Amino acid sequence: MPRSPLEDFLDHNDERVTELIERYATYQPRVVDKAKIAKWLLQFDIAHYDIFLRLLESVNYYSEIRLNGLLQALHLHVIARLSTDGIISPDRIFFIPGGGAGKSAGAIATSYRRVNNLANASFNFTDLSQLTGVRFIEESNGLKNAYVFLDDFIGTGDQFSDFWNDTLSQFLPPTAEMYFATALSSDTGHEYIEKYTPFKVISVNYLQEQEFLLSHPDFDGSERTIIEDYCNRVKNLALGHGDLAVLIAFAYGPPDNTVAVLRGDKKQRSFKGILPRFDDL
Repeated sequence: MPRSPLEDFLDHNDERVTELIERYATYQPRVVDKAKIAKWLLQFDIAHYDIFLRLLESVNYYSEIRLNGLLQALHLHVIARLSTDGIISPDRIFFIPGGGAGKSAGAIATSYRRVNNLANASFNFTDLSQLTGVRFIEESNGLKNAYVFLDDFIGTGDQFSDFWNDTLSQFLPPTAEMYFATALSSDTGHEYIEKYTPFKVISVNYLQEQEFLLSHPDFDGSERTIIEDYCNRVKNLALGHGDLAVLIAFAYGPPDNTVAVLRGDKKQRSFKGILPRFDDL
C-alpha cells in the first residue's frame, strides 16, 4: 500500500514532531501526540504542512511549572509596587480573581496563593461577592485598602476595561488603590487598561514580536497570508480576540487572542485545533 504524503512528511520530520510531543506533554485539555498532530496537519494542503508545523513550533508554551515561576515573580513585583505606593500592611491588601477578564482568573488566584505560600499570611483573598462588605467596612472606618486583581494574561485590555465599567465600578470605593496583576501582558493591553480604568497594571513579562503571528520573524508575508486564509475558514475568531494573533498557550489552554487554527472550531464542529481550550471541546 503506497504511503501518503503526510506519512512521508512526518517520517522526514520525526525529530521535530517528537520535540513537540515532549514540549506539550503537560497540555491539559487534550493530549498532543503524533496521531493528533497528523490529524491536525491533514486539514491543510500538502504544500503547507511545513508552515503549520513551524506555527506549532513557534507557540510559546507556558507549562504549569513555568507559569508558577512567573506567579512567584509576580508576587515580588506586586509587593514592591505597593510598597512604593505606601501600602505595606498585608491586612489592607485584597487579592481577587480577575473575573470578567478571563475564566482562568479563579485558578490563577488559587495558584498565586499556593505557590507563594500565602495560605497562612495576613493577605486577604476574596471574590467579587464579598467586595460590598469589604467596601462598607473600609468606608465606615476611614481605611484605605489596595485591591489586586489577578489573571494570567492581558491581551487587548478591553475585556477587563468592560469588566470595570459594567461591574467593578459598582463595588470598589473610588478612593481605593486598584491594581491588575498578570503573569503576561501585551504593551497594547497594558496601556489600554491604564488609560480607560483607574487600575495600575503590574506584569512580569511583556510579549515580544515573535509571540505575535503578524510580526513573527520566521514567517514571511506570503506565509502569514496562508495562515490567515486558513484561520478565516475556521468558525471561531480568525486571529483571536482583537485580531491580536497571539502565539502563546498555557497548560490549560491558549488565550482567546490566539489564532483559530491552533484552537480549532468552537466545540470542535468542523476544524480540529491542535491546542483547543477546555470550552472548545
